[in-house]
Amino acid sequence: MAVVTFVVKLNLVHYFHVMIRPSLTSSQPCKRTQCLNVETTTESTRDVVVTLSYPARPRSTPPPPAQHLHMFSLARATTPLNRIASRALTDLSAHGNVLGGQNITPAALKTFEVWHTGVTKVMKGEPTGGLKDMMKDHVADKVKFYPPTYFNHWEGKDEFIILIGCVSEVFGKSFVYDRQFVSDDGKDWCLEFEADIEGDPKSRVQGVDLVRLDDEGKIVEFKVYCRPPNGVGALKDAMMKRVPIPMAAMKAKKALGF
Repeated sequence: MAVVTFVVKLNLVHYFHVMIRPSLTSSQPCKRTQCLNVETTTESTRDVVVTLSYPARPRSTPPPPAQHLHMFSLARATTPLNRIASRALTDLSAHGNVLGGQNITPAALKTFEVWHTGVTKVMKGEPTGGLKDMMKDHVADKVKFYPPTYFNHWEGKDEFIILIGCVSEVFGKSFVYDRQFVSDDGKDWCLEFEADIEGDPKSRVQGVDLVRLDDEGKIVEFKVYCRPPNGVGALKDAMMKRVPIPMAAMKAKKALGF
């Protein structure tokens, strides 16, 4: 008899059903060679020591194809809840209709909260400078911003802050998020929004913000998609009235070493 011993880490179950079977070949039928139940040896580490045995083959016979291990839970339904090792899931419902993000990282959660706090202040009519100041520590130095009005992108934290401030002025109190989709770890966002351009309901836009964060929770990419075309055109005109002057001033300061 050949014997194989290995260790399995368990999180939610205490018993496994283990089966070993050879790979399927044209000359070798599939059959179950061993079936056994095992249980955890300790509750602290939830380690499982599994011993498998199957008939030894004569040395003259070529070895079978690689064995496949299949494990199925037997006692998930009967495991007491107080013995299940799982961490609490994050609830983002305080920030609107948010789907996902149950295992959001602390850094990503902080950026998500700061972003929504700033947006809420803008919606209440507070100065947009507050949003710019709040976001400085949550934006990467080489962040890329892709506007909906042309193909090229802006790069840099200062450029991003200026653009976010200007678009906040254009949308103002009319801006609202609808559905928000967040990846499990919170590093990718898809935020659906609606807003009027400079308070004009006739130029209302619908769109999504596609946001990507790095491991430190800082925004590294921000893409904005909008519809309909007349609303996007109005947005471009409104931004062109606001962006050039602060952008030129920022670049002048950098050129002078400020």
